[in-house]
Amino acid sequence: MGSGRLGLAGHLRLICARGEDGASYLAEKSYAVPLHVSKPYWDGHGLLVNLVSPTAGMLEGDCVDCSVLVEPGASLILSAPSATRVHTMRGGGTAKLDQRFVVRNGGFLEYNPEPLILQRGSTFSQHTRIELEAGAEVLFLENLLPGRVAHGEAFVFDSFRNRLEIMRENRPLVLENYSLTAGTPSLRDWQSAFPDAGYVGFYSFSPCWAERQPPLKEIEALQDEELLLGITQVAEDGWAIRGLAANPLCLRKTIMTVREMLLDNLGRHITDLRRL
Repeated sequence: MGSGRLGLAGHLRLICARGEDGASYLAEKSYAVPLHVSKPYWDGHGLLVNLVSPTAGMLEGDCVDCSVLVEPGASLILSAPSATRVHTMRGGGTAKLDQRFVVRNGGFLEYNPEPLILQRGSTFSQHTRIELEAGAEVLFLENLLPGRVAHGEAFVFDSFRNRLEIMRENRPLVLENYSLTAGTPSLRDWQSAFPDAGYVGFYSFSPCWAERQPPLKEIEALQDEELLLGITQVAEDGWAIRGLAANPLCLRKTIMTVREMLLDNLGRHITDLRRL
């Protein structure tokens, strides 16, 4: 409920399992607007599931709860072919997204959505919890645009709150908790990088990284006058790569390139996200 108007209470429930033939499949699927699940696509290596929205995006009062489980040996690529727009909220309310991902031993999850766009006057709260068993692999992406930059709109959203937790067997590996509010110093570093800066954050966990490092020099070499990157080891087998891009085109190119570098070095097949 947001300021007297009824928002949508959407949900997503997915369980990805591995069949006797080695193929991954959806053992359980349930969803409700503003989310819709496309027909899954198995490419011989991973199961691609695209999330689409039959609505205009996240509106005031909307609440979405997502729960995704990847069973042992299963491989799931969860994507979204279009950006998620968080619209103007005139009644003082907010929109919320709560998402929980659980990856069992030997399972693999890639989460790779199109950007979250924080439009003028919007308020959005997002909470993500990732739970990993020993031997699980995950490549998780966050990416944000500070408004409809193609229309000259940037950093005029009201507020954005983000909490990210990555756990292994109840032991915290990553905890990020921050709020960004228009007209306050909380936006200073983001705004000062580029006038329309987009944000990207990759979090990669794999037993492979306990034996060798990701391609750090190659990733750092991507930096130029339109891109700032930082790389941090957050666990023995986990790395965070964060960046600020000058424009949406640079943001998209960076995401594609870093994704391919990481998956290639993990020995993972680079699944075609089948975005038109």
